[in-house]
Amino acid sequence: MNAFKGATIEISSICNAKCTWCTTGIKNRSGCKASPEFMSPQSFEKGLLYMKEQGIIDENTELELYNWGEPFLNPEINEICGIIVKHGYSFHLSTNASVFRSIAPENLRTLSGFRVSLSGFSKETYAVTHALDYDHVIENISKFADMLKRAGKLHCMNVSYLTYKYNCHEIYPAKEYFDKLGISMTPRLAYFADFRLFQQFLTDTLPEDVKELSEKHIFGDLLKKRALSATADYACPQNEFIVLGHNWEVVPCCILTESNSLGTLFDMSLEDIRKAKAGNPLCTECIASKQHYVIHSPTEFRFSIDPPYTAAVSDGTPVMPKLYLDYGDGFSEEHTLIKGTVDGKSGVFYAEYNLRDAIPTNIRLDPVENKYCIIDELTIATENGLVEYSEINGFEADGILYFDNFDPQIICKNIRAEKLIISARIHTFTSLALLHAIRNIRKTTEAFVTESSDNISAPESAVPEFIVEEASASEEKPQKPELPPLAKIYYDIGRGYGEEHTLTKLYNLAEEHFVFEYKMPVYPIAALRFDPADFPCKIKDFKIKLDGKLANISFCNAQHTNNNEYIFDTDDPFFIIDIADNANIDTISVEFEISK
Repeated sequence: MNAFKGATIEISSICNAKCTWCTTGIKNRSGCKASPEFMSPQSFEKGLLYMKEQGIIDENTELELYNWGEPFLNPEINEICGIIVKHGYSFHLSTNASVFRSIAPENLRTLSGFRVSLSGFSKETYAVTHALDYDHVIENISKFADMLKRAGKLHCMNVSYLTYKYNCHEIYPAKEYFDKLGISMTPRLAYFADFRLFQQFLTDTLPEDVKELSEKHIFGDLLKKRALSATADYACPQNEFIVLGHNWEVVPCCILTESNSLGTLFDMSLEDIRKAKAGNPLCTECIASKQHYVIHSPTEFRFSIDPPYTAAVSDGTPVMPKLYLDYGDGFSEEHTLIKGTVDGKSGVFYAEYNLRDAIPTNIRLDPVENKYCIIDELTIATENGLVEYSEINGFEADGILYFDNFDPQIICKNIRAEKLIISARIHTFTSLALLHAIRNIRKTTEAFVTESSDNISAPESAVPEFIVEEASASEEKPQKPELPPLAKIYYDIGRGYGEEHTLTKLYNLAEEHFVFEYKMPVYPIAALRFDPADFPCKIKDFKIKLDGKLANISFCNAQHTNNNEYIFDTDDPFFIIDIADNANIDTISVEFEISK
């Protein structure tokens, strides 16, 4: 009977992170506090020798000093690594980098892997899942890199970037940062690191509140797509791993915990362990749902990234157009390419894409995220010649593309080319005045096209003032249609208020009384503001509830207030809402009456 190829050994009973979708993180968030227990060097060596004598492991077995616990919380990790080196085993380490403990270079001689788990590249995104001291973690990653560099093991280090819906926009800046430190980084598709939760997800039995939150965080469609691709003959790698708790409990696999113990190591032989693992009913359940395949099949979040040009837009945020590739099963985040950035001054964008390795059927260019944009001089070409776009979710007037939404898209169908070139001038903005002007152009253009189907170009009057520099003063300008008012929630995630962090509701002023509900994103909120309109108005009976609880107003810019009546003599009326520091708010409901 063959020895196991790998041995996962828990040297710490606890983890200090509060990861939302992890077994230990869920316990930590619930306030469950367990007394820390750490495996001693003496106990570790005893277990190692027993497994060697019993043939449970051999000289080719790889050791992993982690599972659910944070190994660097163990104050004797340096000595334990020294024991591994003494006995000649290759080993891996993994950490959340919240704690730095130095390991001597001689105790890293047989190290073959060092993984750092990271779930965001800003305080805001990192706080959603790990909820540790972000600045301290980033500082410790540098310390670990220095430690490994001194031991000649920096090549073993990898930052495993757990990719969620709320942090995928930070993949590029994170990669750029770690590249400078000489550290490799791999974006990996985040999943449910809890056996029961993952089973419920794969079998569509998640509790409704958990399902709702998971849909905000996790790329569930990609996980289910991966499960569907599992083959019947796939063998779970955990069959060839022995997983051991900090008290030497034998656990069926890495996704289960010591509560599922098959027995104590020192009471079992290699044959006993293999039989107990093979007959475990939880394995049957796991295989039936394909959870074993999703966890162990390649989970790299395929996100091809090239170094950007140096320019950035005026607000300091790089604009990096994203190309989606459709191989016949639709567009998804799993198949995207990013090449370069938009020049912050000129708006010029140019990129060449090599599609030879996997030729797509259709492509989609998303020029920007969370901003409106205007595009001119757009050219799309392949080795076969120029390509016309098939669809856009904006509109075209006089050869200029206008997008009055935060998710602009340009789709080209039936590309089937090995090389793609895209060039354009991309102008981004968040100005509401400019947005209103663009919507005005859309209305004029659509009305004109309806009246004259023979003429596909927009009338001269449709061209906005910000593009036409010389306009005749005597020309009568078109009457601007009145736009419906917007009730807007501004949420500050630590960077101040901005249009990119707003939630809006359109309403009809004739109705007077309104009740709106806003579903908040998952960020901790530093401050909250409500703008009922963009014109002078009178607000009566204003109420705002955060997760069902009535909230107070800390400030408003009304000129007069009396008995819950607010008179605003400004085009920018607003209420500042009193909230706790870094509040996690799921739902906001607002009720008010309004008149001009």
